[in-house]
Amino acid sequence: MLVRDRLRALIEEYEDKIQECTMSVEGMSIATQWAQGGTNVDIATATGRDSRQMRSIALLTMIFLPGTFFATLFSMTFFNWSPDDDSKSLVSGYIWIYVTGVFTATTLFLRWYFLS
Repeated sequence: MLVRDRLRALIEEYEDKIQECTMSVEGMSIATQWAQGGTNVDIATATGRDSRQMRSIALLTMIFLPGTFFATLFSMTFFNWSPDDDSKSLVSGYIWIYVTGVFTATTLFLRWYFLS
């Protein structure tokens, strides 16, 4: 009887220790989740700032890109804006290279976009 009582006491003691360990682990888990929640809030805030900055960059790009494109296009030697005599054409004979390049690039991009 004495041994049986001692075994029950040991079992109860170990169950108490197991319960304490379980509570400690659960407490650590809650603390970790709390810290991760704070980190997620920081990441969300930074992402919002980045989003606003990216919208600003996109707006500037939409404003300046068309003008830059046309300035570059018309500054090329495909166009002769001040011909020496009236018989010369305004557009170079090599404009077909530019047109072909644009159509080829557009076709390849559209094929990649719709087939991938």
